[in-house]
Amino acid sequence: MTLMSLAEKLSDLTRQALSYTDARDWAALELLQNEREKLLLQLRDHISERPVQSEQESLRLAEILNQIKDADQGMSQRIERLKAELLDENHDLKKGQRMQKAYKPLG
Repeated sequence: MTLMSLAEKLSDLTRQALSYTDARDWAALELLQNEREKLLLQLRDHISERPVQSEQESLRLAEILNQIKDADQGMSQRIERLKAELLDENHDLKKGQRMQKAYKPLG
């Protein structure tokens, strides 16, 4: 696989990961993250073995990697927001359970 095809594939997987995050499909996201990690390692190895030759390729690669970085940051923010929402829901649920237990008739 060429350097640019690796970068494009990683970009495609990143867009899919964003979609899975929005859909809260955590199992699919985990599998995809494993694929992304492997691809990222391949990309790193490719760059260290065969550095970018042309300025045009270098600029395109930088653009793709910046898009991936931005998407990753957006995904992290979404996950943190969803985590906070789940913690709030859990807190409300426990509060309701405590109230239900407190007002439960004796005997």
